[in-house]
Amino acid sequence: GGGGVGVAGDGAGAGAGAAPRKRARSESAAEASRPLSGVAKLRAHLEACGLESGAVRGWTAKKNSTAMGSAYHVYFAPSGQRFTSRVQVARHLGHPTGKPDT
Repeated sequence: GGGGVGVAGDGAGAGAGAAPRKRARSESAAEASRPLSGVAKLRAHLEACGLESGAVRGWTAKKNSTAMGSAYHVYFAPSGQRFTSRVQVARHLGHPTGKPDT
């Protein structure tokens, strides 16, 4: 009968399942060595302010640079509203000062 169908040790299943796991591990290692993205920095700031990290769902960040070479992020709400600092975003989301609670 069909004894080989659905068996955990089936060669086709193991090959198909093993490759994506290897890629996922190498991507995770690469991501761990990269600096935080603008949205990740925003999430960390909001958490430090006591706001939920899910509040950044739908937000985007664009990295810009000044003429002198300094880098900064501009944050965009899902509505398209533009913010030039994490403090502005935290205030927009209801935090009274926009700065981490001490």
